[in-house]
Amino acid sequence: MRIILILFVALSAVAYSAPYAGSGKVADILVRGSLDAYAIVYLNSFTDAGDCSKYVAKNLVILSIENDERGRLMFSMVLAAYMADKPVKIVVDSSIKDGNGNCIIKDVRLNPDF
Repeated sequence: MRIILILFVALSAVAYSAPYAGSGKVADILVRGSLDAYAIVYLNSFTDAGDCSKYVAKNLVILSIENDERGRLMFSMVLAAYMADKPVKIVVDSSIKDGNGNCIIKDVRLNPDF
C-alpha cells in the first residue's frame, strides 16, 4: 500500500502538468546576463499558461529559451519571425521552468496554422 501511495504522489505532478500554446507576433526578446536562460520571449496574445510567470504590466507570459543547442535554434527562429513581423506558435509545459521560475519553451513553429 505504501508503495502505491508513493507512486501515486510521484506521478501526480506529471498528471497535472499541461501544455499551453500561444500564437502571435513576438512582442519582445530579452537577453540579459542575469537570466538563467539564453533569452526571454514575450508573445502577443499569449496571456495564460497555467502557473507560468507573467509580465504583469503587459499581461504576457514570460517564455524562457534554454541555453543549449536546441535553445539557440529556437532563438534564431523567434528572432527571424520578429524581424519579419510574422507570427509564431510557441508551446510550453507549466511544470518545466528555468531557475528564475519562468516556463521553458518546448516547441516553436514558424507557421502557427500548421
